[in-house]
Amino acid sequence: MHKIENVKPFCLRPEDDLRAALSALNKQPPHLFILVVSENGKFLATVTDGDIRRGLLNGLDLDSSLSNCMHGDPFTIKEGQPVPRKLLEEFGFVPAVDK
Repeated sequence: MHKIENVKPFCLRPEDDLRAALSALNKQPPHLFILVVSENGKFLATVTDGDIRRGLLNGLDLDSSLSNCMHGDPFTIKEGQPVPRKLLEEFGFVPAVDK
C-alpha cells in the first residue's frame, strides 16, 4: 500500500472545472483521482479520470464544474485504521480521513 502524505496536489473544490481536474491528474501520475474538498478543507468526494470521461460523453464540457461528476459518498476509512484489502482491490485507493 502506498500512503500519500501530501494530498494538497490532489485536492480541488466542487466549483473547479474539469480542465483543472484533468491538469491536476496529468501532473500527478500514476494517481488517477482528485479529492474534492470544501473551502475549509472538509473531504466531500472523489473524482477519477473515468468519472470525467463519462461526464464528457454525457454532455459536460471542460468548463463544467467537478460537482457534475463527483462521487459524493465515497468509501473512506478513519485515519490510522487498517485498509481492508477488498476495498483496495475494488477501488485502487481509499481515502483516510480525520475528524
